[in-house]
Amino acid sequence: MSEKDIRFDNIVKALYPPFLYLIMMLAVEAGADIYLLIKQTDSVNASMGSFMSSYQFFENLDKRLENYTYIITLIAASMAVIVFGILFIRDCSVNQDFLTAYRWKNVKRKDFFLSVGIGFFSATGLSRLVYLLPLDDVIGSYEKVSSQLLKGGIGIQLVSLGIVVPIAEELIYRGLVFLRMKKIMEVWTAAVFASVMFGLFHFNLLQGVYTFMLSMVLITVFLKYRSIIPCIIIHSMANITAVLSEYYQISEAVNTGMVMYLLVMLLELFLMGALLYDVIEG
Repeated sequence: MSEKDIRFDNIVKALYPPFLYLIMMLAVEAGADIYLLIKQTDSVNASMGSFMSSYQFFENLDKRLENYTYIITLIAASMAVIVFGILFIRDCSVNQDFLTAYRWKNVKRKDFFLSVGIGFFSATGLSRLVYLLPLDDVIGSYEKVSSQLLKGGIGIQLVSLGIVVPIAEELIYRGLVFLRMKKIMEVWTAAVFASVMFGLFHFNLLQGVYTFMLSMVLITVFLKYRSIIPCIIIHSMANITAVLSEYYQISEAVNTGMVMYLLVMLLELFLMGALLYDVIEG
């Protein structure tokens, strides 16, 4: 096999995990769609025959499917953790730099608390920064996606968005995409590439910019610790912070004016940077 063929093969290996995850999500959604279609058909009167009734039937089906978005996400992410976890462990077994990147024992107590702090201030500071930009509804709508994901009880939200999804996405984007691209290009070129992919697969510009910046933070930590665990902790804490902030309307308490908003944002970004600097220099 020529060097060009080897390079192409590595690019394909790096790119397919996000697409496979998307296929998993669509497959679970299709399964939910079929289930709801059968369930709704059984509950509809046999006399339904007009165009308006048919329209309402499918409109109600679409609304019901939206109400199950968080469950669809949880199921697909759970499947992804198993599939991509196996692939990541297999990759680590032949990668000397990241041989034990999946082991918890690599993380010390100080590393844990630094990761929690970085996750918290990344979620608050970066999200405030992104919200200053006129990005929502330019490509996709973050508000619509957020409203669908944040349905259901706080418990299922924390399990889905705060634990399972971060594990799945870290395995995919840092554990597979980034490390595989790192084999065929400069490390920070691979970091930017993986971060762009991470942003693109959120399918809306506002969240895409936020996740791009978060990904660069995560890759910096990943390279320092040679472990995926701190990245999962940071990502998990960032998502938990977002869920709790939205659920309890915490952000509204400090959004009393633009001056206060900017001061809080700058403080959060400073603290995020200080903790990240401690990780890099530690």
